[in-house]
Amino acid sequence: MITLGKIVAAHGIKGWVKVKSFARPEESLFKFEQWWLIKPQAGQTSAVQASSVTATPELSDVLESRHQSSGWVVRLAGVDDRNAAELLRGTMIQLPKDSMPLLSANEFYWSDLIGLSVENASGQCLGRVDSLMETGANDVLVVVDANSKKRCLIPYLPERVIKRIDPSVGIMVVDWDSDF
Repeated sequence: MITLGKIVAAHGIKGWVKVKSFARPEESLFKFEQWWLIKPQAGQTSAVQASSVTATPELSDVLESRHQSSGWVVRLAGVDDRNAAELLRGTMIQLPKDSMPLLSANEFYWSDLIGLSVENASGQCLGRVDSLMETGANDVLVVVDANSKKRCLIPYLPERVIKRIDPSVGIMVVDWDSDF
């Protein structure tokens, strides 16, 4: 399963919810007629954490969606009032990976990168990819060293900084100094 969005709030009184899409382009999330919904457990705040939740996902039909100035709003089957919509706040939206479009060589879903071991060109282990974030200019890898808990932010710039990605062996090689 791939986490592609999050329900962030209720919208109005008729059960609509506001959705943050992690998909690129954003609107591609709203082409799917069904979503798997996973409510995060206490203490979880990120898509990465919720993607490894042991809670049972619930399949939900997407009845309507539309873009507004404040973002995307969606009407889901069985969510008919604001109270029901409020209960979905923080719920992660997932889809089976096999329902996603195939990528060309050297393209990856973020979920493929999370957990990879990151080494610099000198062979020094910098940690593992914990998450990714958008900054506007480029995406950024959040790499965490399990021993020191040190966080390292590495720009996701293929060829310039990201030299090699091999999910089959769980490694990413970067041109990045360990002191950064």
